[in-house]
Amino acid sequence: MRSPQGRVGCGCVAFLVLLALLGPLLANDEPIVCRHAGRWHFPGLVEAVHVLPGGSWLVEKSAPFRLPIFDAKRDLDPTAFALWPPVRFGPEEVSLNILQPPSRQHWLGTDDVGRAVVARLAHAAAASVRVGLGAMFVAGLIGVTIGGTAGYFGSWVDALLSRLIEIVICFPVFFLALGLMVWLEASITNVVLVIGLTRWTSIARYTRAEFIRLKHHDFVIAARASGAGPLRIMARHLLPNALAPILVSLSFGVAGAILIETGLSWLGFGVQPPTPSWGNMLRAAWEHMETAPHLLYPPCVAIFLAVLGFNLLGDAIREAADPTSRRQEATRQRGRCTAG
Repeated sequence: MRSPQGRVGCGCVAFLVLLALLGPLLANDEPIVCRHAGRWHFPGLVEAVHVLPGGSWLVEKSAPFRLPIFDAKRDLDPTAFALWPPVRFGPEEVSLNILQPPSRQHWLGTDDVGRAVVARLAHAAAASVRVGLGAMFVAGLIGVTIGGTAGYFGSWVDALLSRLIEIVICFPVFFLALGLMVWLEASITNVVLVIGLTRWTSIARYTRAEFIRLKHHDFVIAARASGAGPLRIMARHLLPNALAPILVSLSFGVAGAILIETGLSWLGFGVQPPTPSWGNMLRAAWEHMETAPHLLYPPCVAIFLAVLGFNLLGDAIREAADPTSRRQEATRQRGRCTAG
């Protein structure tokens, strides 16, 4: 947080995560909370819970809001209490206002089927965050396991796993993910798994290098002498001390995963319409670039800010974890104090 790029990166990432979590409370065709037929209902809050992993298992919408034929704008009593979000349009709600430019009613205009761009942009953030964080969670598990095993045991185990890492590195990540998605159903879950299965190599290499550097330290020798097994030593002693470069790789990996998901959705192998995604929004904007150029800018800006935020965050973590950078910062601070 002492570096300007770190503050900018944290701000962009925090804004993206909040937009993903609060999307149903910012843009929705159903109220956040309302009173209908003598009962209180919370359809917007329930949708916000559904954004969380496993949220759909925790709570479901009450009747009649979970029925497809129920239209809150049409069927709710206009005299009853209802707290609506700032944008009263859902991400899949269509209208007759096709390719409308930005206006007071539609802040960022409408797309080729009359859906509000601002609503789709807000809800698409949830897909990007889910793909980026989920894919890096899968990649982190695989990379830490393979890299830690290779670094700790060494010998033929290290040689075998290092050759595996080098083989996977030889394949271009995007084309490898695209080749796997050809054989799988296009969905967010499969996109997460495919990106996670192809983006773990850098994490494995960092983990291996850190485990090799740390395994001969005194605290590891003392743990081994006290009877701790390899799994306990790796999990309790080596991994916490090797987290700094792993976190840097994970932060950069989230940005890369968002770009891969965008490319897959652009080609039709990622998130499928009508579910909003920055990639399929960009594809629709490209198809109508001549007649509706206003569709191009919102997803481009969103992708740029998301990638920029995670890259700046990764740079800040790397500087904070580098002892040389810390010593240089301390020297600059002492120089400013002396000059003052």
